[in-house]
Amino acid sequence: MAQTYTLSLPARGPWRYLKKLLDTVFKEIAAGGSFGCCEPVSAVDGGAVIQCVMTLETCEILRISRSGYKKLKKDILAQDHEVKVSLIQGCQLYLHWPKLSINHLVDGMQLKTFPANQVLVKEGKICPFVAFIGRGECHILQDVGSLIKPVDKKGCRIRFVNVGMLGPKQSFGEVSILLNQPSPCTVITATEVHGGIIQPECLKGLDSVTTSLILQTARPVCGKLSEEEVLKEFLTQERMKKWEHEKRKILSDALFYNGVHPGRGKWDFNRGPRGVTGKSKKSI
Repeated sequence: MAQTYTLSLPARGPWRYLKKLLDTVFKEIAAGGSFGCCEPVSAVDGGAVIQCVMTLETCEILRISRSGYKKLKKDILAQDHEVKVSLIQGCQLYLHWPKLSINHLVDGMQLKTFPANQVLVKEGKICPFVAFIGRGECHILQDVGSLIKPVDKKGCRIRFVNVGMLGPKQSFGEVSILLNQPSPCTVITATEVHGGIIQPECLKGLDSVTTSLILQTARPVCGKLSEEEVLKEFLTQERMKKWEHEKRKILSDALFYNGVHPGRGKWDFNRGPRGVTGKSKKSI
């Protein structure tokens, strides 16, 4: 692995002192490291500072000029800005916003990726951030609460009913943060979600015009359902789960009875007790 050492040397002084500094190692740079800067190094004691990089073996180094690096950095920032603008304008509620207000939101936005099955917002809590979804989907869940009585303490667990979904070109969290309102629902990622987030301090630090636009534009994630609606939806989903389980069991029994076993060859035939293999059909 190619390695280099970075030395900081004064431009003035006797050679004896300079030679002594050459024998001193300040920092080691290995593969994947970088050195150099676009701005001039500040002077020390009125003299210029020389930064020297000495290679210990043959190295392959990608060199970027100062002007090229500045252009590259500018292009990356422009691309990042364009991605954030597309996330905001992708939401229909923000489509006709003025450019200046969108730029205010872009300045406080961070691009982020969430894995599947991650809780983004908890019911009864204020949203930790505003999210604009670019790709992926989220479940909107509501706690069943005390409507369903557990059989015993060991079987007691939090149960949720799915009341909706959030997908691309949608956002949430604006109303909860600005009005300091707890979220009526829990939001959990169903798949990997790519998008942008705005922290509460950035959102509350916006000017009054942009804040008013957000409150006029944004909508709550969902309205809280009544106990009767939650119970009805929960029972419907539980019946669907039970039916899916019964359907898989019936299908599995039918396949086993006819000698079809997952993981076996296409023409293998096995009728009767498990583990007893009969004659195999010959391939055509």
